[in-house]
Amino acid sequence: QDMRRRAIVAGLPLNLKPAFWPTNPAPSSYAIIAAQSAGGNVGALINALTRSCWADDLNIAEDDVIRACLSETGFDPALADTVPIDAPSCPSGMVEFGDASGRATARVALEFTCRLLDNETCLCAQYPIRHKFVPECIVLTPRTIKDNMYWLPQTCAYRLIANGEDLADWHPLVSGSPDTVHEAGISVRFKVISEDDLTDIDEELPGYVVDWRL
Repeated sequence: QDMRRRAIVAGLPLNLKPAFWPTNPAPSSYAIIAAQSAGGNVGALINALTRSCWADDLNIAEDDVIRACLSETGFDPALADTVPIDAPSCPSGMVEFGDASGRATARVALEFTCRLLDNETCLCAQYPIRHKFVPECIVLTPRTIKDNMYWLPQTCAYRLIANGEDLADWHPLVSGSPDTVHEAGISVRFKVISEDDLTDIDEELPGYVVDWRL
């Protein structure tokens, strides 16, 4: 009843028994994270998604609904399908070791990173056209997240959301500020060098193995 009273005071429509609730929160959450990386009015996107569920009786786990909300709020609807890897420690380099069958047996973090990482913002400097420079850049979508779960950092928002876990207090989606991840010391800001600065990766790699919280 308190929700209904608040909605009336605010002049907002509200259905206390939406047709699609509970629903899978992962697809819309990934879209919000991607929109935050792309830049724009993320608050308007969240409002549009909330209205779609609690007023318009739409399923915000469906791609078409998410695309409509993205388009309405000025974002590229394609963000519903292509989600950038942008968790706090993801830009850190990773090397995976495997056995003779190709099965991964170990993973280590490295103190160098993708050539496109902006070391100050910890964002991709060429995200819309990144595949022109880094063809092997992995694309995460709500449908492919499980296949890549094993190598994602423990603090990765995509991993946590897919597992139904809460985001940390420092995460920008919780704090509302892009600076809290840096203030908490979780990001790789100014901790890494570009892979372009390495002259012989095979020789130099052992010197860049790190034991960071991932």
